[in-house]
Amino acid sequence: MDPWLDRVEAAGFVDVQIEPLDDLYRLDSIHGVAPGHELTQQYLITARRSS
Repeated sequence: MDPWLDRVEAAGFVDVQIEPLDDLYRLDSIHGVAPGHELTQQYLITARRSS
């Protein structure tokens, strides 16, 4: 996730946090994903605009 962190910071944002959505991944692995899609770890990215 470092490339994403670098890109968000390069865009001028601060306090960038990246959290894996492990529960969503677990549920997708149990119940399956939409036809034609692959099971993929998803992330929540939050940041603040610098003042």
